[in-house]
Amino acid sequence: RTFRPARRLAGVLTGPPTYWTAAISPDGTLLAAGGTDNAVTLWPIDPATPGDAVNPVGSLDVGTEVWSVA
Repeated sequence: RTFRPARRLAGVLTGPPTYWTAAISPDGTLLAAGGTDNAVTLWPIDPATPGDAVNPVGSLDVGTEVWSVA
């Protein structure tokens, strides 16, 4: 399967906050990102229509800027 994140995730990693790092789960169902908001946030990656709102499924406050989620 070919993953085309640009179309599906357009606008997800816009700020604020500023995101320094992002990673896609091995099964391709979640995007994790971290940055200046001191948290790691998870978004679902699904076949919804491009342009649909993409709401986070969770966030973990880590108390400092996040530089890597890998």
